[in-house]
Amino acid sequence: MENRPVTLADLKELDAPVRAHCNNCQNADYVSTEGMPEDTIVIHIARKLRCSHCGSKDVTSRPCYQHMVPQHPQETSQQ
Repeated sequence: MENRPVTLADLKELDAPVRAHCNNCQNADYVSTEGMPEDTIVIHIARKLRCSHCGSKDVTSRPCYQHMVPQHPQETSQQ
């Protein structure tokens, strides 16, 4: 198994977005990666980010694989 950092090219293959998280105020949001080179390492994106809520530069960026988790249909009760 190859052990290397996740790049935007890897996420493009999986159609997975990048999510940023502020370690100061816990604000989180998706990051637009439009125009970024495909060899950009996902965790390095945070170096250029500032929290839009509190202005902190203490931000992390990570792949967001949550959209790949199967969703269970909501249980419906019969009345």
